[in-house]
Amino acid sequence: EGGKRDPAVAFDEFSKLLITKLYDERFTLAGEHYKFQIGTYEEPKDVAERIRGIYKTVQEKNSDVFKAEIELPDSIIFRIVEYLQDISLRNTDLDAKGRAFENFLGKLFRGEYGQYFTPRQIVEFMVEIVDPDEDDYLIDPACGSGGFLLYSMKHVLNKVTEKYKEDKETIYRLYWDFSHDHIFGIEINDRIARVAMMDMVIHEDGHSNIECNDALEDYSKFDPRKAIKPGKYDIVLTNPPFGKRIKSDEKSYFKNYTLTKNKKSEMSEIFFIERCLDLLKEGGKIGIVLPDSAFTNKSNIPVVEYLLKRAKILAIISVPQHTFIPYGSASKTSLVFLQKMKENEKIKDYYIFLAHVEHVGYDATRREDKNDLPIVLNEWKKFKKDSTNYPVYKQLTNELWISKVNYSQLKNKLDVEAYSKEYVETLEKINQIGSRRGYDIFPLSQLCFPGGIFAGVGPKKSDYKSKGIPIIKTATIKKVTDRFGVIDWNIIEYVDESKYKDSKKFLQKNDILIQSVAHTKEYIADKIAILDNIPKEIKNILALSKFLVIRPDISKINPYYLL
Repeated sequence: EGGKRDPAVAFDEFSKLLITKLYDERFTLAGEHYKFQIGTYEEPKDVAERIRGIYKTVQEKNSDVFKAEIELPDSIIFRIVEYLQDISLRNTDLDAKGRAFENFLGKLFRGEYGQYFTPRQIVEFMVEIVDPDEDDYLIDPACGSGGFLLYSMKHVLNKVTEKYKEDKETIYRLYWDFSHDHIFGIEINDRIARVAMMDMVIHEDGHSNIECNDALEDYSKFDPRKAIKPGKYDIVLTNPPFGKRIKSDEKSYFKNYTLTKNKKSEMSEIFFIERCLDLLKEGGKIGIVLPDSAFTNKSNIPVVEYLLKRAKILAIISVPQHTFIPYGSASKTSLVFLQKMKENEKIKDYYIFLAHVEHVGYDATRREDKNDLPIVLNEWKKFKKDSTNYPVYKQLTNELWISKVNYSQLKNKLDVEAYSKEYVETLEKINQIGSRRGYDIFPLSQLCFPGGIFAGVGPKKSDYKSKGIPIIKTATIKKVTDRFGVIDWNIIEYVDESKYKDSKKFLQKNDILIQSVAHTKEYIADKIAILDNIPKEIKNILALSKFLVIRPDISKINPYYLL
């Protein structure tokens, strides 16, 4: 009435009536009449009053999610009851209900709710990798619309159906126990929490275990009825919000996290990494979507070290840049799978499964595309069955490859892209040289001064001046042979002295410069030069950030030999 409602507001109102109908179906005793229906000659006012009465019970049991009153006029309530009164939500086929609900929500998810929605292809794949059982306790601390919870329920239903075949009573009991008592979700947005609850209601449920709260909060602030606490869960499956910076003066819980101690701010995904590990039992498994920056940025090396102390890395699947573009994020992401270790557990060497995927079932505009994730899942099952004999490297298509890496080779480098065929083969050669020929093998950092491997600086256009501090750019190096070059001091540019005079990246004699940034892989290390024969008039000099600077410790190695 009064024109079309905003779709999100319309869903809010519809969800209130839908859950009211479900409660009526579920809690009306045998032999009694359902209240969610229209009696003979009943007026809209009488029907609406009765519906609001049932909804009060819903509010009492789900006060954190269904806070708002029904705002629809009596006439609209009457009309919706008229439509729904002959439909049984409990007896309708599960898949049919699911399809109807997804269709109903399609526009909402593509619009306002996009960022709360993890694509079905990613959800299904991650659930299959983690492989929950009916006796597992499972939580998604950033559950959004509840995708991981729903697909975990479906996965468990399939497993118990396969296990108990025709024993329908056992299948139903196990599935009911799992969906009502073993699955939990936390969602900060109350409207989205309602979406999750309604989707679970449609799918035979566990909706009462959705907590509307900030998952990073102190445990004491959660609803005690849901008993969300550390060390309780066998599985954490989540796609947490990332790219949002949380400041220490904004959140009281900031000081309680190990990874944020002595910091003034930190990215939201770093908090979620720690919270997920805390929620898990020892031996429990995590499947989490993370931006690659969380474990590839140098500033996040402490995060990787923290992970490696507390968990085994089971698998990392690098997915394409466009994976979450249709859902509001352009970040390059990976799917990371971990297993929480026991306290003081000594790590024996083990293999890690890494996959590089370019096709996930849709492109950046949501158009259908081929999906290589089922192929990766099949390879994961082979790897899991016999990781020792699984190949070190497997090229399945031009764009799909899998690497197997030893934990001892990993160090703090979790970047899948680093373990391409060339990299893995080089590692193998290095290890063979060490073991077969008896050589000692050292990481480059041990042959350099402390902090002696760093990138150059990245000036803005406005930083360049006619005079100032000299800077070496790629054009400054003239190639003599294939890659080896010399610095041409006649081709030099300058950056603003007032801005760069206190830089900690001034070069020194014997520094080796390696071109480390390029548009294509073959141009990495295309130019390499050593800093010698520096003109006397140059006191300080910088290198562009396209160069990696290697500063050899001359007491350990001859710089020209290293070059």
